[in-house]
Amino acid sequence: MSEGWSDPMLGLLLGASAVAGALLIWARRNGLRLSRAPGSRSAARVHAERAPDTVSEELLAAIDSIFQRQVMDGERRLGDPHWQSGMGRNVGYDVLEATAAARRAVQPALAGSRTRRLAFLRADDALDALIARWRERPGDDDGYGIATLHEIRRDLAAL
Repeated sequence: MSEGWSDPMLGLLLGASAVAGALLIWARRNGLRLSRAPGSRSAARVHAERAPDTVSEELLAAIDSIFQRQVMDGERRLGDPHWQSGMGRNVGYDVLEATAAARRAVQPALAGSRTRRLAFLRADDALDALIARWRERPGDDDGYGIATLHEIRRDLAAL
C-alpha cells in the first residue's frame, strides 16, 4: 500500500466512489442529464437539468442516429479483414446483429410511450432483457455484440 494511505482512508474513498456511482445511475433513471455548468472550465461543478418530457421527432432522429452509427461501424469492420476473429468470422456481423436486435427491442418501448422519461425507462428495461439473453446465446465469442449493446445503452442514456 502507498505511503500515506491507511486502510480506513481507502475504505472511505471506495465508499464515496460507490455512492457517487449510485447517484449517477439514479439521476439517469429519473430523467436527469448531468453536464458541466455553462462557462465552467473546471470539472468540479456539475448541474442537472430536466429534459423536456416529450418524445419528439428530434429525439427519435437522435436515437436513429445512434443505430446508424453502429450500422456504419459494423459495415466498416466487414470491409476490413483485420476484424476477422480467431474462429474465421468477421466481428462486423456481431455488431450488425446486435444493432438490429437492439433496434427491435427499443422501438416498441419508444412507440408505446407518451413521455420521454417513460420511453427511456422502457427502452432501458428492453435493453436489460436483451443483454441478459445475449450473454446466454452462442456466437459472440469476441464480445463485439454485447459491447455494441452496451454502447447503444450508453448513447441512449446520454440523450
